[in-house]
Amino acid sequence: EDTEKGDREKMDNLDLAIISSKIFFKIGFLFNSLIGKELKEKYDFFISKILRSRNELVFLRLAEIFFLFKEKLEQNKIDLTEDIKKMAVIIDEKIKALFQQKLFHFARDYLRLLIEINKDYDTEILFIESYIKESESRDEPGVKISFLQDAIKGYQKILGKYSGKDDDLKKKYFSQFITELNN
Repeated sequence: EDTEKGDREKMDNLDLAIISSKIFFKIGFLFNSLIGKELKEKYDFFISKILRSRNELVFLRLAEIFFLFKEKLEQNKIDLTEDIKKMAVIIDEKIKALFQQKLFHFARDYLRLLIEINKDYDTEILFIESYIKESESRDEPGVKISFLQDAIKGYQKILGKYSGKDDDLKKKYFSQFITELNN
């Protein structure tokens, strides 16, 4: 019975992935071919679907699609400000829940979206620190080191990006490097 349930869940996830891909291509074609009022109407429908979605994966994929076409929407004078604020609140809540559940990989998917929205130091640091938290939650030494290496790469990536933050980053970077060497 457990095997059958696991197989059903795998098929449901596969179906969801196929449906998400089809939706992505349809929406992409639609958004690229429309302008003005027609685009605004489709956008309003699309954003309402995102904000109402209860399925974690569907919300995430729809939000990713939204950000892919954000520039096109803005070029057509569609005001995204309020919708982005609403999405940021939902995304923030989802990240907190995922961290509590120790689902760090999934949380990073949401953090990527939040970085797109906020474009700030604290969100990028939270993204990087998710690798550290994931490392701490693992037992296998090789896996722990791998996540710490990802954190170090993240610190290296944002060095120089935020003025006045390099000293803080260097402290965190070297702290993680020393931790990695001691393990």
